[in-house]
Amino acid sequence: MRKAIYVFVVLTLGYYAWQWSNHAGSDVSSDAIEQVQAKAQSCTAADFSLSKTKAAVEYDEAKLTGIVTSHCASAAGVRLKWTAFNPDGTVAFSSDFWPASTTNIPPHTDYAFEMMNSAPRGKWTYRVVPISVDVW
Repeated sequence: MRKAIYVFVVLTLGYYAWQWSNHAGSDVSSDAIEQVQAKAQSCTAADFSLSKTKAAVEYDEAKLTGIVTSHCASAAGVRLKWTAFNPDGTVAFSSDFWPASTTNIPPHTDYAFEMMNSAPRGKWTYRVVPISVDVW
């Protein structure tokens, strides 16, 4: 009888220890997910600025260079949209890209980038704007 009680107590304690460890692990992972989501929501495309953008045509390729600056409180990635316009105002080409790929840009830092795209013939003007943010 004493042996049965001992086995029952050990099994009961083991069960509660297992439940506690699973519960504690799920709280940590859900907290981490909530923190990443909060960071992503706290940083928007408007928190990034561009400077020194320059487009040049080399053969059949348009090359865009510039610097994107993060004004976010935490590291995040930004997606940019590069749009080129013909002299009549129509769109010559448009391209979305992540200048840092899947790397988060640290807060309050500059990130130099370069992008290539097929170039239309003739003269054109362009615009580059931040359009979205993600956290990796």
